[in-house]
Amino acid sequence: FLFTHGRSRTHCVLGMPQLPDRSSTLAPGAEAWFHFHGRDSSCEQAIRDSLICAGIRLASFDSLAPASRGVLSFGDVDGELFALLSRLRCGTHVRVLAVAADQSLVRGGIAWQLLQAGASDVIAWDADRTAEEVRARLERWSAVDRLAAQCLAQESIVGESPAWLALVE
Repeated sequence: FLFTHGRSRTHCVLGMPQLPDRSSTLAPGAEAWFHFHGRDSSCEQAIRDSLICAGIRLASFDSLAPASRGVLSFGDVDGELFALLSRLRCGTHVRVLAVAADQSLVRGGIAWQLLQAGASDVIAWDADRTAEEVRARLERWSAVDRLAAQCLAQESIVGESPAWLALVE
């Protein structure tokens, strides 16, 4: 499929079906930090490239001060993954979409454990559709944030704690 980064267009062959190049049509809210967790990062670049081609602007991950929306892709389910999600949950209002590199990583109740640890949503990577699903979730989260901010601005409601913002949303 086409991989567009900046002004240059490059054909990338990732063993995936042709996807429409949406990188030039970034919608408001189609941006997030990206981080890959796991020992085998062989699929990391393919996932990253697919997200960019779906029109998602990816930023660097800063574990000390993450932006409000992020994609945490993982190839291993271990204590470090759960600890990272827990740290992110304790910070400011951060939404994390946990994307398993393979369907087998979220079987047997693992998805529920990831949600309990702090993921906002959990999906498994499928080269045919997941990049578009990620984009849709990021755009939805952005829209919800804008609506919540408008509500807070229009009403005489005060507060920005994570618990209060979660209630407003």
